Amino acid sequence: MTTVKRVSQRGLVAAAIMLALILVFYSLADAETRTVGIQCGDDIDARINADPRGTASRFVLGADCTFVASATIVPSNGDEVACAVAPTFVQRGPAFDPTTRCTVAGAASVENVFRPIGQGGTTATVRFEGIKITGGNYTGSTGSGAAIA
Repeated sequence: MTTVKRVSQRGLVAAAIMLALILVFYSLADAETRTVGIQCGDDIDARINADPRGTASRFVLGADCTFVASATIVPSNGDEVACAVAPTFVQRGPAFDPTTRCTVAGAASVENVFRPIGQGGTTATVRFEGIKITGGNYTGSTGSGAAIA
């Protein structure tokens, strides 16, 4: 019986240590995200492209303006691009259409408005929240002419 008790206690101690490690790493990952405000008139592609690649950032766009990207915007893995004001939704039949207050448009020369890229060129997961993305110049090349590539 004491052997069973010791094994059970060791299992509980191991579970407690694992839980503590999970919470620490979850907190560290959460703490690394930083918020970057981008106001109307700011150069959105310069601000996002200059952001450190190793740190996930939340870019909050000023509302009621259109940001024109003069170059492809390259957010990193874990980044978020969000409008400062949440969208509203209008019901149309069984669906809801968003009305956004932030727009990101590509200049005529920009093939892709956003092209998320992770560390070392890997695939990146980026979250877009409450923004309208327009543009992307199709040049005849595969992958060109898209708002998000």
